[in-house]
Amino acid sequence: MNKLVFLTLPLLLIGGMTLTNKTSNTETKAVDINNIAEVKETEAPEMVRKPAMLNRSGNDTFLSEAYPTGTTGTYTSTHLVSTLNTEYKVAHYWDTVVKYNKSVDMYDDNFPSLIAQEQNGYSLIGVKIKFKARATKSNTKLRTKVTFCGFEYDPTPYTDIPKNNTIDVETGIFEDDLYEVMYKDSSLSIQIESNSGGVFTEKVAYIKNVQFEFTFRKPTNIGSGTFDDPYMIYNHYQLKAVENEMDANYKVANDIYFDNVTSWSPIQGVFNGCFNGGNHYFRNFNIHEQYTSGETINVGLFETLGTDGAIEHLNFVNSEIYITVWNINPTIYAGFVAGKQNSDSYVINCGVIDCYISVASPISYVGSIVGYSLGEIHSCDMRDSGAYGRNVLGGIVGMSDGGIIAYSSVNHSFIELEAGANFDLTYCAGGIAGYMLNCRNIERINVTGSDFICHGEIICNPAMGYIVGFLNNTGLSSFTVNGNTHNDWHSLYFFTFAGGLAGRTAGTCAFPVGY
Repeated sequence: MNKLVFLTLPLLLIGGMTLTNKTSNTETKAVDINNIAEVKETEAPEMVRKPAMLNRSGNDTFLSEAYPTGTTGTYTSTHLVSTLNTEYKVAHYWDTVVKYNKSVDMYDDNFPSLIAQEQNGYSLIGVKIKFKARATKSNTKLRTKVTFCGFEYDPTPYTDIPKNNTIDVETGIFEDDLYEVMYKDSSLSIQIESNSGGVFTEKVAYIKNVQFEFTFRKPTNIGSGTFDDPYMIYNHYQLKAVENEMDANYKVANDIYFDNVTSWSPIQGVFNGCFNGGNHYFRNFNIHEQYTSGETINVGLFETLGTDGAIEHLNFVNSEIYITVWNINPTIYAGFVAGKQNSDSYVINCGVIDCYISVASPISYVGSIVGYSLGEIHSCDMRDSGAYGRNVLGGIVGMSDGGIIAYSSVNHSFIELEAGANFDLTYCAGGIAGYMLNCRNIERINVTGSDFICHGEIICNPAMGYIVGFLNNTGLSSFTVNGNTHNDWHSLYFFTFAGGLAGRTAGTCAFPVGY
């Protein structure tokens, strides 16, 4: 989803939404229709083809298929949520407030589906609530409360309605904060309530013609896929379309909000382009899968980062990866950015915040950023997050094989290893990496305020360390560590770290002088 610019946020924080009141004695002509019975669009979007997710269409600039055609930048869609010929009473009597409530499902067939608009390349940038209010018997007051996707906005100030008058009431346009809660709940609801006078004072108002007005915008910059003019990604439909052109260059234009229910299907194949996250956030990015077939499975935003590939400036927030297997014993590589990273590729300035990755598979390489890396990882961060695995597990990367890790950190997170009893496997976990083998340069890394948990089978030989579980023919330099251990050992013999940097070493390993 595309990020909205919340122009009215300061106003909401200090006093509620903007109200525009217009005195009117003219009643709208009644029309006999049902609830949510009318849709008006100032300009309807043109029908466009959806991006071919798995099959190329022959269009060299395939991503343009994910955008609407034409030149119009925005259009509005107005939806009535109460019948035109019915009035709803809002009364105040003996200090009792009677409220008018109305809600709609954003995914109902009779309502504009945000998903459908995104498939057409549009993004929601604003919502208005409009209605007519008429006072009877005496002067009265009304205010509006709005709940969008489970988030309740500050109510508007009370609006005066003179006796025997009808006014038009309109809330302000919500923008940026609208997307902070997108998909948590699919409904939009309004609550109109009265409050005026005192004991023994009866105030009555009638509400009619309640409307939700949505404003959508078409992206104006698509890009051409080159390094200087990358394809622009505005929502997760366009993100999935990356699969069709894996050598092109891309840039994320705004935060993208996933639906918190649907499991993301990794971008298949080997990516050899440059993917620039623009320092934006992927929120509620979830992969929940149980695999029943396959020998090697790569899990993440991308399955595999190729030798010419680079992924940079991308963050995951409040996201989860849960992987289990059934009746198979595959090798699983899993990380939020990519399952596997090939040599000479780069992952730079990527982070996970308030995320959790769990891979319940006997043979697995699990890291919050990358599962198995042959390339370079720079300036990546795991923060307030957790990782669980049963084989090779690291905060940043499961295994770094001949690669580079620098300027990366794990903060206030936990690493939990559940070791098995297979003599052919090495069980290891570390704050930065589970296993480092023949790595070229490991420097300026730190692990602070994090917990390490290990439990295992009768004979398993697990190894854990604050920086790395198993350090093989690799040197460490310029690091800071500070963590807690919570061990539940059941093995007859094992390697443990006892607060050290590495749980186990082999080959030629170098440490700073004084270690």
